[in-house]
Amino acid sequence: MAAYPALVLNADYQPLGLYPLHTMPWNDAVRGMFKGSVDVIEVYNRKVHSQHLALNLPSVVVQKTYVRLDTPAPCRAPASGSGTRVVAPIAASACPSGT
Repeated sequence: MAAYPALVLNADYQPLGLYPLHTMPWNDAVRGMFKGSVDVIEVYNRKVHSQHLALNLPSVVVQKTYVRLDTPAPCRAPASGSGTRVVAPIAASACPSGT
């Protein structure tokens, strides 16, 4: 079951990290769903079962609260005029390995 990571998006639907993309184990994503800290956007076609419940494994989750990212400017997507961010291709060498 470790082969089912969930992509984590910030509250503005941007990835928390670009290189590599920020993921979490499926069980942490399910725990966050029950705690109310994340919303599930997409699911795998695979279920986990408990005694009274069957859930599809989350593949993409979005944080309910915005996580401020202190990344250098080249690693952030440019803001569009509408206040949303537009995902732009960024060379892997432009971002430090920790983001």
